[in-house]
Amino acid sequence: MKRADAYDRGILHIMQDPEHNICGIIGQTHQEGLCTLKCLKLKAKPNFEPVFSHEWQYGDRVALFFSEMFFKWKDLVPERE
Repeated sequence: MKRADAYDRGILHIMQDPEHNICGIIGQTHQEGLCTLKCLKLKAKPNFEPVFSHEWQYGDRVALFFSEMFFKWKDLVPERE
């Protein structure tokens, strides 16, 4: 899908549960080419903290986005460039 469509759909997903939902646009993040939207719902389990693997890092053309106000694990997300 186009990046703008992916971003719009991701925002809708995040707003359903901004404390636990995170999305990433994978692929052409700086161009109008096609990309993939990947969204996850992270739920708390005893002693659970999400691990942001290499596929969620920014150096590999992935743009993560989440609610910077409400996302429960915002301090664990890799630094933005």
